[in-house]
Amino acid sequence: PPPSAGHWPGQQNWCWNWMKHKGCKEVIAKLNWQDAQQRTAGFHMAPPVATAPMQPVQNPTLCDRYDLGATVLPAPGEAEVAKQWLASQVAVYVVNLPAESERRTFMSARLAELGITFQFIPGVDLRVQGAYAKAKMAGAIPMDFDFQKANQNGGGVAGMVGCAAAHLGAMKRIAEGGQQQPLALVLEDDVRLEDDFAI
Repeated sequence: PPPSAGHWPGQQNWCWNWMKHKGCKEVIAKLNWQDAQQRTAGFHMAPPVATAPMQPVQNPTLCDRYDLGATVLPAPGEAEVAKQWLASQVAVYVVNLPAESERRTFMSARLAELGITFQFIPGVDLRVQGAYAKAKMAGAIPMDFDFQKANQNGGGVAGMVGCAAAHLGAMKRIAEGGQQQPLALVLEDDVRLEDDFAI
């Protein structure tokens, strides 16, 4: 990956990649988007917020409020009711690459600790020979998608396409799977749910 700010032109995908790594994973998702970008900019891996704000959502100012992510202290019995509702209303899935056994172990332990039942959905690792063709045949990547053309904007597309394909595959599985719950939640294997997640 590009190590410096000099790689920004045509390399926007790397800025997002580094922002996710430096601003989210390394600090265990404790920063809002703006502060994550500033932290990443401090490593010269993304532009400073004042230069080019990277806004991943429609209403970024809402997501920048730390008070909206504050820990909830439930009333007696409220946590158990919330866990029961979650189990009865939401099927939980975790996208995981088969090679990422450490992440699989972490997610299994954390969700068990929270009392959340879930299923793993295999991710799409485009580094594996034949995975791209297999994902196209399965409908997770549109047949008319041109990987080489998409990769001309500076590379790094394989990870994003693999991630998108995994989520499309997850949606297909949910739609066709006949789960009992009316809702579904798809998590990536690098998230850490807070203790009050069910609430």
